[in-house]
Amino acid sequence: MGLLDRVEAFFEGEPNVEKHSHSHAGYQCDDLHAEHAANRFQSFAAPSSGNIKWFVDGASYFWAVSEALQRAQESIYILDWWLSPELYLRRPPSRNEQYRLDAMLQAAAERGVQVNVIVYKEVEAALTLDSAHTKHALEKLHPNIKVFRHPDHVPTGYDLTSEIGNSFKGLTNFDLATVSKDALKAIYGAADDVVLYWAHHEKLLVIDHDLVFMGGLDLCFGRWDTNSHPIADAHPGNLDNIIFPGQDYNNARIFDFADVGNWDQNKLDRTKSSRMGWSDVALSMNGPIVSDLVAHFVDRWNYLYDAKYNDKDPGKYEKLRLGGSYRPSHQTYEQEGSGREEYGRQEGEGRSRGVLHRFAEHLSEEMGNLGLSEGHRRSQREGLQDGQREYRSDEYEHHDRSSHARGGSGATRIQLTRSCTKWSSGHPTEHSIANAYVSAITNARHFVYIENQVSKQVRP
Repeated sequence: MGLLDRVEAFFEGEPNVEKHSHSHAGYQCDDLHAEHAANRFQSFAAPSSGNIKWFVDGASYFWAVSEALQRAQESIYILDWWLSPELYLRRPPSRNEQYRLDAMLQAAAERGVQVNVIVYKEVEAALTLDSAHTKHALEKLHPNIKVFRHPDHVPTGYDLTSEIGNSFKGLTNFDLATVSKDALKAIYGAADDVVLYWAHHEKLLVIDHDLVFMGGLDLCFGRWDTNSHPIADAHPGNLDNIIFPGQDYNNARIFDFADVGNWDQNKLDRTKSSRMGWSDVALSMNGPIVSDLVAHFVDRWNYLYDAKYNDKDPGKYEKLRLGGSYRPSHQTYEQEGSGREEYGRQEGEGRSRGVLHRFAEHLSEEMGNLGLSEGHRRSQREGLQDGQREYRSDEYEHHDRSSHARGGSGATRIQLTRSCTKWSSGHPTEHSIANAYVSAITNARHFVYIENQVSKQVRP
């Protein structure tokens, strides 16, 4: 019996592999998921509330992240598909060394903050994320920084000594391209701790159980960008003016990331090839909704602790607990007032608007330093100011429209949805996000707008 036959037999004998696809055209699947039947979309989390600030593209988002990391007093939780320790959250790098991600996490750890990170453990033959580098580079900085990688990709989990495990390591992309469809289905599936096809694609940052960042932007190379998306960044006369250092200057259509542990070595020649821009949307939130995201992270961390790291590295890691003692004082934001309602207003209006204002001034100054025209600087600055005005208008509109449901705890009604199952979190399959999509599309009255990096046409 060959390797692929043995792998297929391994999966066929597993009783815990779910056969139900959980997706049906125009139908929210709820009859098989009674454990969350009481919540809308069968989510583990009930509808909640909070304050939201949207970000478009990475420059303003990463700036806000850098401010939040500076203020962290108790805990930092990070979920990422890819995390680059050498990512600069503010640019240009030559004038912002203290805002490199690893430096900021180290500084937080040194002042007593506990930093917990979960990153996707990639299939090395297919992806160049080098999550091992992420783990080792961060954990060596300070004992308060702890990193989990998941999932493992061989039948024996972290033990790579089995025959099948070693054979898996030898599979190349060409090997996989030549095998039958049935064999691929056997390989790219999931059975207990064996996962090859599915990935953790979450992007989440929680500061002090109080402030959340999430959305489409990993803390990694290739994501920092302005809304003008410059395609060139060559400064032979003064290398200190470089905005995209090392492999952060990227164009996957020409040459993708490679050997990212040596991040400053880039095989893409910036004097001959343009970079490829990156546009994505992310958000920050505070208020009651944060408790659901804390619960989600703690649940993920504790599941991985029990399933893998308690046995693999006994005594090195600990479980997390829900709850948090630290809450920013009103003086932090230099606002008057008291009470949870006032705090929600401060966070939404004062903190987010202040971040945008400071970022607009900084960006204009840096563009001037780099010799960019006043017209280009004014365009960027006005775009950010428009965003501030839109945010303030939207905030007050939400405040009026949702005040009956707010209860003094946030301007907007929010519900957390997700996709998870046994291999990813130890839970029965939950696809509340798919249910929410189905509901939104089938109940649309005027139009449907969808913006995705990738999509797949699925027949009913």
